[in-house]
Amino acid sequence: MDERDREDNRLREWGFGSFGDADVSDEHEREEQLAAETARQQAAQAMQGAMTRGEGVTTTARPAAKRATRAKTATRRTTGRKKSTAKRRTTRAKSTAKRRTTRAKSTAKRAGRKSAARRAGRTSAARRRTTRAKSTAKRRSTAKRRTTRAKSTAKRRTTRAKSSAKRRTTRAKSTAKRKSAARRAGRASAPKRRSRSRRSR
Repeated sequence: MDERDREDNRLREWGFGSFGDADVSDEHEREEQLAAETARQQAAQAMQGAMTRGEGVTTTARPAAKRATRAKTATRRTTGRKKSTAKRRTTRAKSTAKRRTTRAKSTAKRAGRKSAARRAGRTSAARRRTTRAKSTAKRRSTAKRRTTRAKSTAKRRTTRAKSSAKRRTTRAKSTAKRKSAARRAGRASAPKRRSRSRRSR
């Protein structure tokens, strides 16, 4: 190991880089600079070739041309939109007028002709509903009358039965009363008197 290597080792122990490391880093920097220079030269050559072919002028004029194209497109779009809106309005007005006319025609036609049901001799649905409602109401009232009549008949029967029973009781009471009165007076009853008068004849 020579003197230079010993010095490098001593510097590494103290925390400094060696001379060899410094040389390597310098070499890396030189390579990067060379690569950057080469890239710059290539770009310059490409630019020069483009300018020679006339592409450089297009490159410099491109933003302005792009702005002009964009403005034209916006104007065209605005104009087209206005035309479309006007066309839609016109079409909508025409459609509305046509619908109104068609509706008026169909209304007049409907008013001047009979419906299919009426032509076939059938009543309308509303009239059928009314008739059905009337029939239902009539049936209900008939049923109600029938119920009332049945109640009245049952009541009359009950009253009549009570009256008959009362008359029967009253009659029996009066007969018994008459019999007891005749017995007290010493007279025979009417049937006995009749039988006696027949015998005497």
